[in-house]
Amino acid sequence: MKGKIAQAKEQLAALDSEIAQNNASIERERSARVESVLLFVFLSLPFINALCAFKATRTTELAEYTALQLEVNTLQKELAAYGRCDPVRVEEKRVAVGTAKEAVGRWTGA
Repeated sequence: MKGKIAQAKEQLAALDSEIAQNNASIERERSARVESVLLFVFLSLPFINALCAFKATRTTELAEYTALQLEVNTLQKELAAYGRCDPVRVEEKRVAVGTAKEAVGRWTGA
């Protein structure tokens, strides 16, 4: 019986030692993790600054893009207004009228 108690006390001491080692290991990992997080934040500051600059540039470029889209829409409306006088369309109509006159002559025998 005394042998079993001594053996259990030895196992208890070994387990307490293992628990202490694991707790020390956990504390070392926690401290390393905090440093790595702080290092990440410190190293990522240039990235954050670049991201903010990109966002400002993007906002400016989006405003410019919107202005250019409005200008394109205005110019397309103006071009549509002059569409009746487009030389290509006028020539197409002239050819179509000539073809229609020939077809009428063939049908009517004139």
